[in-house]
Amino acid sequence: MKAFADLHRQFVHLVSNAPSRVLDIGSGTGRDAAGSAAMGHKVTAAEPTAELLRAAALHPSPNIERLDDSLPELASLTKRGEKFDVVMLTAVLDTYGRGTT
Repeated sequence: MKAFADLHRQFVHLVSNAPSRVLDIGSGTGRDAAGSAAMGHKVTAAEPTAELLRAAALHPSPNIERLDDSLPELASLTKRGEKFDVVMLTAVLDTYGRGTT
C-alpha cells in the first residue's frame, strides 16, 4: 500500500507543516484522514456510508473526529460553523452524480 504522501504528492507539499484543521469529505475507510492526522493535523472526516464509517476503525487516531454527513448539504457540519485550513475530496466527485440524472 502506498503511503499518504506518495498518493497525494501533487499537493501534500502545499499543506502546512504546522498543525492545521483538515476536512476530509467522503472519507471512506479513513486512509487519508489517518495520513493527515499522522502529519499532526486535526481531521474531521465526513462519511455518509455506515459500512465505511465502521471500517474507519482500521485507522484509529485521537486526531480524527468521524462525522456521519454527506454532500451536497453537509448539514451536520454546516450547523457547527467550523472553518478548515485544508479540504479534501478524494475520489468523491467521480461517484457523486451517478444515478442522479
